Order: sequence, then structure tokens, then C-alpha cells
Amino acid sequence: MSKIERDEDGLTFTSAIRITNKKFFVGDSQVYLDPVCKSVANTLLEIPHLWNAARIKLYEKERRRIRAPIFGVPFERALKDLLSLGDGTYTSKYQRSDWQVIEGHGVVGTLIARMEHADAGIKFQAWEITDLRDDTFYIHCLIDRTQEIVTHIDGATMYHSIEAIVGMMSSGIVPKGEGYTKYFRVDGCVRIPEAIELMRQFLPLDDLTDEYLASFK
Repeated sequence: MSKIERDEDGLTFTSAIRITNKKFFVGDSQVYLDPVCKSVANTLLEIPHLWNAARIKLYEKERRRIRAPIFGVPFERALKDLLSLGDGTYTSKYQRSDWQVIEGHGVVGTLIARMEHADAGIKFQAWEITDLRDDTFYIHCLIDRTQEIVTHIDGATMYHSIEAIVGMMSSGIVPKGEGYTKYFRVDGCVRIPEAIELMRQFLPLDDLTDEYLASFK
């Protein structure tokens, strides 16, 4: 059995993966994508230069993950809002205006987004938390303003306590979580629309409404 080589984040370079009949192999052994990043992998495969520059989370055995639909504001709204602002550091919180109606009928997602400008670069971060007190989904990317490309993007999950989530909901300040797990990473020249699609596929939202509850600086 071939051993899966992993980097310090537990990810495998996609260049080491062979695909035959839609199955993934490392050496002679079949391997399996983590279900959290299957949609991301499908998007990467549609853009060969991104697939070749990526790292992704693999297992020797197949795993399954079942989750309820999550309703919230898509991160594209946050990214568009924050990119329209001038230099500085901004944090915004987004939630559907009818979240109280959704509670009890579905999972409510809250998006916290943060953008920091530094020299020619922009650091964008987004956290998706839910009222299930489940894992927090996290996106991190670096944007080159001069070339209008993303030079780095990765996605991870972490765990926050109920107390931390309550604080995040009220203040928008995100403390460091526990159990940090990274699922994919791409370095190089990623066009902004491509990066947006990767982020959209990773963050677990099923609703595409663009209503939002609040935004604060």
C-alpha cells in the first residue's frame, strides 16, 4: 500500500494524485477526498492550472459527512462590500434578516468577514458559524491589488465554545478556535472569480439570498 505523503497541515499535493475512471490514487492505492472539500476538488479539476497548484485533504478509507441545510448570506456580499472600502481594516457581520423565522426549521448561518489592507496586498478572512454550535468554517486569502489576483487561498474548520460564539455574535471579534483542521490550499495566480468560486464551494451555505442584518466597522 502506497503511503500518502502530507505536508505540515496534513494536506497532499494534487500533483501526487492519479485519477483513473473518476477514482483517485496515490501510487497503486486508492485514496478518498475528505467530504468537506469534495466540491472544492471538483472546482479545481475544472481549472487544470489550479488543480496542479493545489493541496487537499485525503484519506486511505472513504468517509461520509451528513449535514443539514444552512441558510445565510453568501460571502460574495461581504467580499464585494469590503473591497469597495478604502484602505484600512474592516470587519462585517452578515445574517439573514428573517433568521428568527428560520430557527427551528433550518440551520442559521452567520458570516463574519474581515479585510486588512497592507501595502499592495489585502488579507481577506471569513468565518461561518451556525446555531448548531458545530464547526466554524474558515476562509483565508491574500489578494494582490496591483495585479488583481489572489496569490494564496485556503479553507479550514475549527471549534469554538458556546461562550466564544456568543461573543462573536455580539462583537464580531473572532477568538482563536480549537481543533484547527485545514482542507485545501492553493498558491500561485488565482483569478478573483476563480477564488470566489472556491470559497463559495467550501463555505457550507445552501441559500443564495443577499439580504443582511448588520454590517459594522
